[in-house]
Amino acid sequence: MKFNLNSFLMGISIALDLAEHEILHTSLFHSRRVAYIALRIGIGLGLDERSCFDLVSLGMMHDNGLTEVAMKENLFSQDFDLIKLEAIKEHCSIGEKNIESFPFLTAPKNVILYHHEHHDGTGFFGKAGDEIPLMSRILSFADELDFNFNLTNSSIENQELIKTFVQQTAGILHNADISETFMTLSTKTSFWLDMQEITLNQSLADYIPNISINVSWQDVFKITEVFSKIIDAKSKFTFRHTSGLIEKVELMAKYYNFDEEKVIKLKIAASLHDLGKLAVPNTILEKNDALTSDEFETIKIHTYFTHFTLRNLEGFHEIERWAYCHHEKLDGSGYPYGFKADELGFEERLMACLDIYQALTEDRPYRAGMSHEETLKIMDSMAEKKLIDADITKDISSVFF
Repeated sequence: MKFNLNSFLMGISIALDLAEHEILHTSLFHSRRVAYIALRIGIGLGLDERSCFDLVSLGMMHDNGLTEVAMKENLFSQDFDLIKLEAIKEHCSIGEKNIESFPFLTAPKNVILYHHEHHDGTGFFGKAGDEIPLMSRILSFADELDFNFNLTNSSIENQELIKTFVQQTAGILHNADISETFMTLSTKTSFWLDMQEITLNQSLADYIPNISINVSWQDVFKITEVFSKIIDAKSKFTFRHTSGLIEKVELMAKYYNFDEEKVIKLKIAASLHDLGKLAVPNTILEKNDALTSDEFETIKIHTYFTHFTLRNLEGFHEIERWAYCHHEKLDGSGYPYGFKADELGFEERLMACLDIYQALTEDRPYRAGMSHEETLKIMDSMAEKKLIDADITKDISSVFF
């Protein structure tokens, strides 16, 4: 199939940005702005289309390792400050490892690993000058700007502050070619306006090379599996949730003798089903007590954001529906859309049942994981109340004994 990686990442990046916003308090759409600045600099430096295409992908994923480190270091529950920056050095290594299977066009190496290096060697790993891959240098520059300045403020005063910073740090934080390229771009009114929230998506689309690659659904799963790790890393209580669901979806799909393509599509849906949880604060995900009504409403947004991020991806119509319907109920009491039985196909019903089974058997802040027997007792009760599919529940009981 034809697969446009950057179209996929444009959808996913909003969820990544929301998680990063919670940890680092960066402005919304941070990854997209980093990708946009990096792309414009890459074009200005004369990079070819394939390299520019990869640069955008890397820009949108440059902090993909952050949620795992934040969970390990408990950064979600702290007020982040620059003193803690050294504690997240590991996110560079994790981020680099996460993208090993991505189908980049130019096989970039160590770009995310070294995206916090400085020209003078003062970064995390002490790399300097030409020891740092060019794409890393470009991303470092773009990341530094968006982290330190409000780039949505296009006032002359703010522009001058940014230009002064760039000039003063040239040859120290960043090499002269990148700084000079930015200074040329900064003279154009359109450059600043392109980075506003209302224009940013179209601005990126206008400059990204239109390149699609031929991949199999198995290759797509390798890509989405990376994001399942990022999603699960949001909380220590969900660290195995998505991977566990993927395993169970595959087992049940094979039990039903689905063809190979359908099996892999269901696994892709499982890998992305909780993508929207990156938009849910960890104070709610890890709360030890019962959720308030308002907090439960906040939890509900995750299915809507899963739909929102996947809805425009070519070839994903079935997959995104299987993904975001996992909290719908047959009587219409589920969310986000309140679909009823006649609106929910077998695959949506299967995903909902398996998500419940996986969740109940896991440890959560407020309870220990349940046994198979305890879980099926609850699910049987739900099936009797016409909330979930009784036949699928019975099949799960016989397969996961």
